[in-house]
Amino acid sequence: MSIHSVTHSPPGVASLPLTFGELYHAEFGFVFNLVRRFGGREADLEDLTHDVFMGAWRSRASYDASRPLRPWLMGIAFRVVSDCLGRVRNRVEVVAPEEAQAVPDYSKGPFEQAEARQAQDLVQSALSQIEPVRRAVFVLHELEDMPISEVARVLEVPEGTAWSRLRTARREFSAAVQSLEQRGVR
Repeated sequence: MSIHSVTHSPPGVASLPLTFGELYHAEFGFVFNLVRRFGGREADLEDLTHDVFMGAWRSRASYDASRPLRPWLMGIAFRVVSDCLGRVRNRVEVVAPEEAQAVPDYSKGPFEQAEARQAQDLVQSALSQIEPVRRAVFVLHELEDMPISEVARVLEVPEGTAWSRLRTARREFSAAVQSLEQRGVR
């Protein structure tokens, strides 16, 4: 039996509306980008993304089928990346933008692709300068368009704390973008 066809759950464990394989294929791109935005190192993105899906599958009993799937995955992704950052906080590695793995968008011409990649690099560089717990709030609210009440629920913090982290993260992000642009990073 393939893991992709597993649909049954142990007694007392709720079932996701998808098999493991369907969940993985349907949400891989979303989770991969989320892991990157939360600060996962480029070299670890695939492993961290896989860890998110394994964590989701192991904790499927906590999934509330009356709620959207993506916020639940976001909470798991945040915890996986936070745990990873905690383990490697003393290790510093600088990855040059040209070494970063990117999936090319062939629907755009070379100039548009380069421009989009530069914008992506600028945003990622600015995000990397925000402390992880504030970055998570910023990513979920500003980039994923999640209401702050839902962000607070997903990250398991009071709503006031989420708002405070968002205000600080917005200031830090703006300052980082301005600083990067002044240094010619685009």
